[in-house]
Formats: sequence, C-alpha cells, structure tokens
Amino acid sequence: MNFTDAVRKSMQKFLDGKIDLKELQKVTEQDILYTTDFFDELEEQMLEDDEPKGKAKKDEQDED
Repeated sequence: MNFTDAVRKSMQKFLDGKIDLKELQKVTEQDILYTTDFFDELEEQMLEDDEPKGKAKKDEQDED
C-alpha cells in the first residue's frame, strides 16, 4: 500500500465514522477535543441558529 492509498483508506474510515479513538489517543499525549460527534452536534446547533446573513446585516443597518 502506498501513501495515497493509506490516506484514502483513512479518510474513508473517518467519513464512515469508524475511527478508533483509543488507538489515536495512544499516539497523542493530549485528549482529543474535536471528535466526529463533536462536529455533528456543532453542525446541528449551527443549523438551528442559522439565519440568512443578508437579513441579519440589513437588520443591523436599520438599527443605526
């Protein structure tokens, strides 16, 4: 397996949610802060709070 194949395989595992965080944590000395679950929850929060940016800017200008 060459490097490109290894990267593709790793990316596919990541996208499929098949990351072994225990193994990853063995090679890192710090806690893993940003997991796929973290980003899924962040995405949900952002979509819930999402407001068209054009409208928000217009409302700010109207206040001035």
